[in-house]
Amino acid sequence: MDEAATIEQQRWEQLQEERLAEKEKSELGKKLKKRKKAKLTFLQKVSKYWLILTVAAFFDVVGLVPGLSVVTNFIFGLILWLYFVLRKTKGGNDLLHIGLPILGGSIVDFFIGIVPTCLAATLIKIALKK
Repeated sequence: MDEAATIEQQRWEQLQEERLAEKEKSELGKKLKKRKKAKLTFLQKVSKYWLILTVAAFFDVVGLVPGLSVVTNFIFGLILWLYFVLRKTKGGNDLLHIGLPILGGSIVDFFIGIVPTCLAATLIKIALKK
């Protein structure tokens, strides 16, 4: 009887260890899935916005003309704001995420004409988008 009890006890302990190992394995798998989901690379995030990035590149090329750079930056800032408002993205009508990069970029662009202000403002807006 004593031998049967010890075998039963050993089997019970083995089952507990297996359950614990299986539980840890499933929890680890869940954590890895969450990390993979959360790690949407910046390139994947940016690739969704190829249209506005193309428009930004166009405005940056037009902005290479010294007198037009500040004007094109502000026009693009309005286009960028409308783009995110019409897409109804979260934080789309937050003027600070669009206005500050455009304003700061325009000031820098006024002195150094080859800065891609529109692309930079678009990438900042995409990166700050929730």
